[in-house]
Amino acid sequence: MKLAAALALCVLASGCAGFQYFPWFDSQRWPGPMEAEVHPLPPGDATRYPRGPEEVRVLRHADPVHVRMADSAGSVPMSFRRKELRVPAGSGVACSDGGRAEVLWGNGTSMILSGRSDGIVGSPSRGEPSFVLRDIDQVRFDPTTEDLYELMGGAMLRVRDGPVRVTRVRPDVIRVSNEAKHATQITFLGETIVLDPGHAVDLPILSTHEAPEKSATKLVWMQGPGFGAERAESAELAADGRALVARGTGDVRALGVRVRLDAGAEARFTGLPARGGSR
Repeated sequence: MKLAAALALCVLASGCAGFQYFPWFDSQRWPGPMEAEVHPLPPGDATRYPRGPEEVRVLRHADPVHVRMADSAGSVPMSFRRKELRVPAGSGVACSDGGRAEVLWGNGTSMILSGRSDGIVGSPSRGEPSFVLRDIDQVRFDPTTEDLYELMGGAMLRVRDGPVRVTRVRPDVIRVSNEAKHATQITFLGETIVLDPGHAVDLPILSTHEAPEKSATKLVWMQGPGFGAERAESAELAADGRALVARGTGDVRALGVRVRLDAGAEARFTGLPARGGSR
């Protein structure tokens, strides 16, 4: 009788949450805990972008809009009672579907984020762009003076006046449209794209970083047939009719492509043929 009562007590106790966390009881369910793929974990935005001396105003035009203050790991929503907030450099601004937020600088420069867009307020005094975009649905830039912004993946956008719009047209493609009166410059990988007024360009969102390359190898400039090229001092670059031929060893860059040549290797660079012409 006593044994049956003890067994019944154990069965009842097993239903209690506290009993399952006793040292002699393995409470781990299947599947097991997820293992981190990166050791150590990368620093968060609060560490990578510390508080800066600059300050901006964030206006909420439509919900939902979230703001992460500098040096903080969490964000807070901007409610209908709090439509304006002053934040320092290093803070984050994020919109979800249907959201619309405006970032205003002291000199009158304005940037409007719409839809699923977010980014971080940069600190130009530390050499950072004025705003670093992490995700883009639609963004409009209206600077009063020449300003620098970082697009998704690291491409740099230099704008003299606005409006300049950046829109995601496909999951892996963004479009930069220059609706201003002056040209806009985009630095993508190792190339600089000059976007004249009324023009637009589509940029792919690469799996690798799209920031301008920083190479320790000094490259020598050479003008080709309709395009330029750069080569390492150990590589040979010669014109061959309508093409540039690279031989030797070292890096050669032309037409947005960087090639590393081994001994005895050769690379040929040719521009696109004119419309209606022969290859």
